Amino acid sequence: AVVSTQSTGIRSKPALSNVTRILRRKVTALSILDANRARNAMIIQRRVAMPAVDIARSVEETDLARLPVWAVELLHGCVPSREESALLLKQSEKLKQYGEAELFCYHLCKVSRYDRKLGVMQFIGTFDEMHARLTAQVTAIQRASVSVKE
Repeated sequence: AVVSTQSTGIRSKPALSNVTRILRRKVTALSILDANRARNAMIIQRRVAMPAVDIARSVEETDLARLPVWAVELLHGCVPSREESALLLKQSEKLKQYGEAELFCYHLCKVSRYDRKLGVMQFIGTFDEMHARLTAQVTAIQRASVSVKE
């Protein structure tokens, strides 16, 4: 479409707005996750504020220095299902067509035993707190048993 401006008399093609580009990307993006799950994945990625590749590398190396415990707990809610993982990995040749959420989950599902590694990271990260709480409870039980014994 050609637009003419009355004030200058110059005719030019209008530039695509950012909204139009985003809408085109959304239409052509290959979506594997349902809308709600995709939205949650994007919220989690934005909260963690790390690229998906770095998150995947941190989980692969179980590095709690780069990925804090609160982020691990959030990511634990974003574990791709077996079907989603299989579909994402199977269609990896269409990687450029993936939406943002699919790309995020694709990088996560490339990590072997992703959900188990997140569980280990969460356990390691909360161990000291759990240990202190359980030690206090065991001490209280020991004192109670000694008092009952007497």
